Amino acid sequence: MKKIFVILFLIFLSGFIYLQISAAQTVGLNFSEAVIAKNTDFSLTVSISNVANLFGMAFDLDFDPVLVSFVGASEGDFLNSGCQTSLMTAENPAGKLIVGYTRLGSSCGGVSGSGVLMTLNFKAKDRTGINNFSFSNNLLCLLSGQECNYVIGSWSSANIEIIDPLLFLLVDLNYDYQVNADDSDLFKAVWGSTSTQADFNHDSIVNTKDFGIMMSKWGNY
Repeated sequence: MKKIFVILFLIFLSGFIYLQISAAQTVGLNFSEAVIAKNTDFSLTVSISNVANLFGMAFDLDFDPVLVSFVGASEGDFLNSGCQTSLMTAENPAGKLIVGYTRLGSSCGGVSGSGVLMTLNFKAKDRTGINNFSFSNNLLCLLSGQECNYVIGSWSSANIEIIDPLLFLLVDLNYDYQVNADDSDLFKAVWGSTSTQADFNHDSIVNTKDFGIMMSKWGNY
């Protein structure tokens, strides 16, 4: 009985260690701007942190094709360090971007640490709304000798809000052709209210969403 317990414990421990290792790698999306105007270009970076011996990756990036369209992709400077790489993208069906990215030749070895994997470029269409970018069918290849050890890791999704371009002018609350601390003070004075002047996204409340819109145009316009 004791022997069975020890075996079961070791199996549990090895599974726990595997899950810890598998979950250590984190892939995230970062936007150039979280709030953008209709009919404008934007990009997002795909970054990874806390990875060991990364050799390649594959994932689908799902988005709303009614709101945004895929333009193209370019490599970052992490996975291609010291080795040739291949980055492949295909959108099929609309709104599902299929991505494969790998180093070429196991003799290259893998890369460890954190960095930018790639930049994905999109264009907002002539519609307003909130687009969710989410991952599916995602895997990481961690090189073990000459073979891939496939793990999922942790992948985080992100949202981007597409607004009417007129809102970019409306955030200048004192109409001095600058968005600065003076506008911020005016905004704070109506925080939590239903002020139509500072309710930039027209949801009947002045809150963090409106403040985010103001911050996206901070400075001159």
